[in-house]
Amino acid sequence: MDFLQHVGRGFGAEWRGILFRREYKELADVIKKSKKWYWQIFPNAKFLESPSELKWRFPDGEELLFRYAKKEEDYWDYHGHEYPWIGFEELTTWEDDNFYESMKSVCRSSHPGMPRKFRSTANPWGKGHHWVKKKFIDVGPAGTIATDEQGRKRVRIRGTIWENRHLLDNDPEYLKNIFGQKDENKRLAWAHGRWDIVGVGGFFSSFWDRDRQVIPYSKTPDGWKLYASFDWGSSKPASLGIWAVTDGTQIDGYGKFFPRGSVVRVDELYTVKKDKNGDVEPNTGLKYTAERVGKEIAKAYKRVEERHRLISSGVADPSIWAEDGGESIYDKIYRGAKEEGVILQWDRADNTRTTGWDTMKGFMEESLEDRAEKPGMWIMDNCRQFIRTVPVLQVSDRDPDDLDTDAEDHIADEARYFCMSAKTSKKVTKKKLQGF
Repeated sequence: MDFLQHVGRGFGAEWRGILFRREYKELADVIKKSKKWYWQIFPNAKFLESPSELKWRFPDGEELLFRYAKKEEDYWDYHGHEYPWIGFEELTTWEDDNFYESMKSVCRSSHPGMPRKFRSTANPWGKGHHWVKKKFIDVGPAGTIATDEQGRKRVRIRGTIWENRHLLDNDPEYLKNIFGQKDENKRLAWAHGRWDIVGVGGFFSSFWDRDRQVIPYSKTPDGWKLYASFDWGSSKPASLGIWAVTDGTQIDGYGKFFPRGSVVRVDELYTVKKDKNGDVEPNTGLKYTAERVGKEIAKAYKRVEERHRLISSGVADPSIWAEDGGESIYDKIYRGAKEEGVILQWDRADNTRTTGWDTMKGFMEESLEDRAEKPGMWIMDNCRQFIRTVPVLQVSDRDPDDLDTDAEDHIADEARYFCMSAKTSKKVTKKKLQGF
């Protein structure tokens, strides 16, 4: 339909489109649907059935081709062509973005005023899950327009099964089949559109639900105190989290209840490298000096304090206080922040891993409830790097009570430091803070 809206608009044979599936046999369904609808809208359109043609031709000369391609080398079948409209059905079936990116070179037209469109559909499942998630999901909430170094824009539009009333009204058994999937990750992907699935071995799989735990960014009530948590990195990213601890006051209009003592991540700083398109290079730091990190932290503090209020104190990885014949990393960070007018008030974090993860999971578990009664954990949607990295961390092969420390775990570590300091997991019944 996206292609069809420009048919009969005066572009004639210059308006050409090509729709891809990865396998030839996978084209059958989309061709069947096109036949169901296209003739109703353009009765004089012709569909050419032969495998060498396999396309629609419209009365004014416009054409939509159906093709399949598996690998990057298949691009050379189209090199030099002009297709102002290019579509990919089920984008996650391609294991990488090589063919997808190559085809952008033929999404062009010399016709004045011709629209040029690159369109895809996708579900959170398949070989290409991770690259599609990185390109379209991790950049921000649905509707967020991301712009790369060349000024090209991309955006995702989220749809759910609940919007397809025609299907649900006419096939009520369909939902039973989806919700009846034995594989929990398939159920989360297909029924709920969840992209944070990690398969077997996800460390937080049972404690994370993006729809419940990620909340819109908002100014926090005056009674919510702010704290910081920090994990050092240079060749790997450094991570600063800014957290609010709730006092029972609620955010107006949220429709979400935050019990006293809950923790809400309201902002973050993450020194991760990005490529020329503005996409994150996972687990790669900016190689900032400790002083430079201190200056960046000061900027983050000022941004948060302008929007909310003063940050009371913080906790950080105790290893940054170590001295080896000179200034510690903490001393250098402190000096860098001070040069920007911010005085850090940090303490050494409790770095007990197993207890720390248990405490963090306790917060997360409470926020899975429709109406939490004990302190939980919520993440504001501007904290994109937490949302990108923490839910997909894996269990360690060496210790089932720890996560894989070779993964991008820096944000998880500083979140754990904070949770240990707050000391209000689901196992704690009293509602006052025990750390601050």
